[in-house]
Amino acid sequence: MGTAPSSRPPLVRMMKLHELLAAGKLPNCAKLAEALEVSSKTIQRDIDFMRDQMDLPIAYDQQKHGFYY
Repeated sequence: MGTAPSSRPPLVRMMKLHELLAAGKLPNCAKLAEALEVSSKTIQRDIDFMRDQMDLPIAYDQQKHGFYY
């Protein structure tokens, strides 16, 4: 394998993302990446997957700089 393994499996990260979104925490990629010990790009890919493949209504609030349902 050419990439380093993530510290948490994708499903675990997505469940945590869902938890934070459902709680109205307005997380952003940088804070999530730090908390989950992955890159911001990994978080963005997880959010894109959740929105585009799982049909979750995730949007980004530009004024509050965070994602929400």
